[in-house]
Amino acid sequence: MTCVKEAVIFSKVATMSINTVRVGVIGCGGFGFFALQNFTQIPGTEVVGMSESYGPAADAAAAQFGIEDQDPIEKLVARDDVDIIYIATPPFLHHPQAMIALGAGKHVICEKPLALNLEQADEMIETGRERDLLVVANLLQRYNPLY
Repeated sequence: MTCVKEAVIFSKVATMSINTVRVGVIGCGGFGFFALQNFTQIPGTEVVGMSESYGPAADAAAAQFGIEDQDPIEKLVARDDVDIIYIATPPFLHHPQAMIALGAGKHVICEKPLALNLEQADEMIETGRERDLLVVANLLQRYNPLY
């Protein structure tokens, strides 16, 4: 049933007309940085903000994408210039951070696993469906040239 719900959410978002997708990032270690480099190769995609993250990797990513100040999560998701939140934090943070983003009316792309259990994943997807927002797990295959 969860897959059907996710497909419905995606089909609603896929019909939207967006000239530029403005991405806010929560967490930007090694794989998060890799994914951001790929996202930004898509015309019309711009990284506009990051949440406070630990470590030199996050600081380097912020510098590369021209992000001067990293915001607390609540401030990042409240920004009018953020359309979608990309979550690349440790898995135990995916559900609570996605729920904060969805509560603020933001679409969510989350690294796998989407959540720690089916109940959390279903809650995220149901909240997205109720608010007409995209909720999707980022899959590595999307960056494979054969894909």
